Amino acid sequence: MNCRWSVSIALAVLVSAFALTAAHAPAKPQSLEEYLYGKWRQEYGPYITETVLNTNLTFTSLTVQRGAPYRLYVEGTWKVKYQNQLWMYWVNWEPHTIKRPLPEGTTVEVIDRNHFRNKLGVVTRIG
Repeated sequence: MNCRWSVSIALAVLVSAFALTAAHAPAKPQSLEEYLYGKWRQEYGPYITETVLNTNLTFTSLTVQRGAPYRLYVEGTWKVKYQNQLWMYWVNWEPHTIKRPLPEGTTVEVIDRNHFRNKLGVVTRIG
């Protein structure tokens, strides 16, 4: 009887621990759009870009160059195409001397909750 009691207690503890872990685990995003909401940072070469992807499918982005006065500020809209590509459409930008680019997409490879890879490298969630 003691052995059965010990096994029952161990099983109950294991099930409870699993239930608590599952209850506190962050919810898995239902879609790539939901995953992408938030503030992201990417460093590539001398450039650092911070982009906020809003739930209303608008974005703001600021790119700076280390050790130089270069700054590019962009506002626009974004959407996911083909279930794995992030497309961004510029609406407003500074400096205005840059010609409006064509819409551009990049494949998004999810690494984990806070990182994904695109054509320029790894992107990190910062907010």
